[in-house]
Amino acid sequence: MNLHTLSIRGFVLVFVLFLVAFVTSIMIGFFAGPTVFVHSPEQTTNLALNWTGSIRDLSKLHQQLILVLQIHKDGFETVDVKEKVSFSISVAGGYPNASSTIHWNTIAKDRQHTQEVTCPQGGKLCDSIIIAYEPFLAYSAYQYNISVISVDGPAFFISNTTIWFSYINDAFTLFELWSRFTFLIFSFIIWIVFILKLRSYNFRDWSVEQKWVAVLLFGTFAYNDPFFPITILVPGWFPVFFDIALFGSFVVLLLFFWLVMFDGIRQEDTKQTFVKFYLPKLIILGLFWLSFIVGFSLFS
Repeated sequence: MNLHTLSIRGFVLVFVLFLVAFVTSIMIGFFAGPTVFVHSPEQTTNLALNWTGSIRDLSKLHQQLILVLQIHKDGFETVDVKEKVSFSISVAGGYPNASSTIHWNTIAKDRQHTQEVTCPQGGKLCDSIIIAYEPFLAYSAYQYNISVISVDGPAFFISNTTIWFSYINDAFTLFELWSRFTFLIFSFIIWIVFILKLRSYNFRDWSVEQKWVAVLLFGTFAYNDPFFPITILVPGWFPVFFDIALFGSFVVLLLFFWLVMFDGIRQEDTKQTFVKFYLPKLIILGLFWLSFIVGFSLFS
């Protein structure tokens, strides 16, 4: 399919087919796919005293563990508050032995964590906040000890509080692993078949669209990330950064393809030199790629 020779009706048909496929994939994932996060039963406690809670039966497939806290506003529903609260947090991890007892290994002890708590007026609950976050599960069981150190504001900050654990569904992790692997294999097979079909033609005789299809098919290897299981099995920042970098590189490559193709159609009768045609696009998308990598690395 030569995009340069497509009519307006052809362009509309291509975009409609793309949107239909995109929406269909989202709907299938939304209705048929497993839930992403699993939440443990909620516990109500008074943080004026120390709260100690634990969770067991975790595996690396759960990927991460989040401790979420929500403060009650009993008796202060008419108050609109936005204050900082300081917590003392101790974390320990371990593995159950044959008798199901756990020898706890200290991960963090009496670490101070300050969090801004927002309590909208007219409600009985403040906004939920994340108290602790484990980006990689090195143990199958975790124990937390939480208490309030200091607080500015009304007394309800140290009254009833709801706490629960949140972690990624292991069924979703398996679904993600198998789907990435399946699409990786399909991408590789299609890329090989495509190259073999065109092997009898000189590369210079390939159309612009054929060259870009070969490049984008190769780019899908980065999108599906054959090294993704390492981010689950190996602790550290580099596997996560590498996965983000590969995903960002594919997105930038796809944007570059769109810019080149549509701007090429607009300037079909103009000579396309590297300095005037390609270099500005590379600079803009290079800055986008850099900001994408930095932003996702900081907030992931």
